Amino acid sequence: MYKPIKQVLVTPIRRMRFLYVVIFFTSWAILISGRLAWLQIIRSSELQERAKLQQQRMFSVAARRGILYDRNMRELAASMQVDSVYAVPIELANNKTKDALLLSGILQTNPEDISTSESQIEGRLNASHNFVWIARKLDQGTAGRVRALNLKGIYIQKEFKRFYPGADLGSPMIGFVGIDDDGLGGLEKKFNTVLHGDVEHVYTAIDAKQHIMASEETDPLPGKSLQLTIDSNIQYMAERSLDKQMLKVKASHGSVIVQDPRTGEILALAVSPRFDPNASLEYDQDLLTNHAVSDVYEPGSTFKLVTYSAAIDAIGVEPTDIIDCQGGSITLFGRTIHDDKSDKGMGKVTVRRALEKSSDVAAVKLALELGPDKFYSYIKAFGFGSRSGIELPSESHGILRPPERWGSSSIGSLAIGQEVGVTPVQLVAMVSTIANGGIYIAPHLLLGVGDETSGSPPLEAKPYDNNSQLLHLQAQGVRRVISELTAAKMRGMMQGIVEEGTGTAARLNGYSAAGKTGTAQKYDESNKSYSHTKLVASFAGFAPVSSPAISVTVVIDTPTVGNLYGSSVSAPVFREVAQEVLEYLGVPHDRPLLGRREAALNQLYPQKKNLSGEHVMMPGHHEKKATAIR
Repeated sequence: MYKPIKQVLVTPIRRMRFLYVVIFFTSWAILISGRLAWLQIIRSSELQERAKLQQQRMFSVAARRGILYDRNMRELAASMQVDSVYAVPIELANNKTKDALLLSGILQTNPEDISTSESQIEGRLNASHNFVWIARKLDQGTAGRVRALNLKGIYIQKEFKRFYPGADLGSPMIGFVGIDDDGLGGLEKKFNTVLHGDVEHVYTAIDAKQHIMASEETDPLPGKSLQLTIDSNIQYMAERSLDKQMLKVKASHGSVIVQDPRTGEILALAVSPRFDPNASLEYDQDLLTNHAVSDVYEPGSTFKLVTYSAAIDAIGVEPTDIIDCQGGSITLFGRTIHDDKSDKGMGKVTVRRALEKSSDVAAVKLALELGPDKFYSYIKAFGFGSRSGIELPSESHGILRPPERWGSSSIGSLAIGQEVGVTPVQLVAMVSTIANGGIYIAPHLLLGVGDETSGSPPLEAKPYDNNSQLLHLQAQGVRRVISELTAAKMRGMMQGIVEEGTGTAARLNGYSAAGKTGTAQKYDESNKSYSHTKLVASFAGFAPVSSPAISVTVVIDTPTVGNLYGSSVSAPVFREVAQEVLEYLGVPHDRPLLGRREAALNQLYPQKKNLSGEHVMMPGHHEKKATAIR
């Protein structure tokens, strides 16, 4: 039986249609799969990054900065959490002008702070779509008033703010940080990498309408903490005495450094004037300078300690040897060098007496006997002309020319502390070398580094140990400069300076002391000569003499009131600081402790002299002929 022609034709058509549908959907599936493979495999990384940009906002916040401790674990610099204000401008719509006005009314507490003015805030809101800081690290009250506004698109974020409990205590040494907690001065800058820690990243998720849905913060490692050699009590004593004298003599600036000569540890590094690092950005850059390590000046007579040490150590000069001061003047290659007017007319005296009276003529003669090469080698060995390596930025190496660049009379200038530039920290290292038996130990400020995240930081209080020995002999920069015998002779002569020489204002009550005064004329570039009114007054010494526990250097730049000499300006500061520090440290007295009236008389009147005009030597300081040098 035959089927109709129409029915026969329909079946192939249906099959064709089905085939077309299969081909279509197969092609569609292949295209979709290919597209998915293209997007999810080949362009996966790119698209994920684009999604993050569209769906997340990220900004960085500094982690908790490490703490700076003194040797007794008192905090000198720490960090605490505060509030900062930021905005997502796209959420503010057309309210930017109104919101800027409201915010500036709360945030602009200082009219000079233009960053929180209405125009500045509105400008930042118009310059960005996704994120902008409005104000950083606010006090609790200000942040609370911003929070109370409840403005859409304005948010509060926790940050760490650096806090200095002692305000200006040791500020040029400690330094300060910027708004992002990066160290910008002092130890904060020197150890910024150690103190800073990791950066904290804050992520916020937003929806299609740019509304914040959630926030997530990373958990970064905080910075490491540092323990310093500084004793904050001694630092306060040094700063108080320095400030009082600065006010009295109306000087431009000054510094006092207290060091343990046996270990090189700096117990105090005081500079005046100072600044409060809690508000350091408000101060002039000159006020932020650490004059104790960056200022270079001609030391004057304190440098004679190098001259005399070298002469005793290298060519066998004895304190009891006779030297002719020639009536107070000497001519060297056409240049005449004079003693101070109070010592003019001094003729043949012992080397000891010449140092006590700070004779320039005697120092020049000793330097001439040494010769340029030997003299220069001792100057270098004492640390002049190179950085000490103290852990502070911007330390100067000073000024010291090699002998081949000296002029005809340069050796005479160097002998009395001219044509050489030193820093206060170099000066204290030099006098500590003599106090320490001739061994130079580089000054340092760092005792230890602690990891607060370990749960057991290795930092602990380091009280002063009067019986401690040379703890850092293996450290860099330790070397013998002069023999132990030479150092003992120098200590005896320096004691004479304090007992009845130019440094009687430095005498202590109950303790023996040794030191050297210095008054250096500042070079005036305008008339190419040394000024008679612009001076640098200094004193460098140590106590007690038999077993020095501290070395103290006082440098006061350009005093303008009263007697401008180091004997009157700086020696009294040494006396006050050394007396108080030795008592605080519990160092045993090696002299009878006098009453207040007796102590005052002791400052006014020197000890009696023998018939020859020389001072009576103290017990235990008999001179011996050197049998071996170096």
